[in-house]
Amino acid sequence: MSAAKLGNTNRLGTTHMAETIDRIKLNQPNRKNVFVYDLDNKLLGKFHSQRDAAKLVEVSQSTVAKYLNTGKVLNNKFLIRSSPLS
Repeated sequence: MSAAKLGNTNRLGTTHMAETIDRIKLNQPNRKNVFVYDLDNKLLGKFHSQRDAAKLVEVSQSTVAKYLNTGKVLNNKFLIRSSPLS
């Protein structure tokens, strides 16, 4: 009876390899690419997650989400978009 309550323990104590983690991140259904530009429209980085972009601009993930595609400049330095500038 107690063994049935444990659930699936096949991967207990193991971790995923780095490339597997990357594939899992890329296959998330709500994932958006994030492009970060400076005021001169120079691309500073393309990120696969809002969290990674937030690390670059040193703000929280929710702040990146608020500024995504608003056209407003973050901290008088950064423009954050979900698509590249044309």
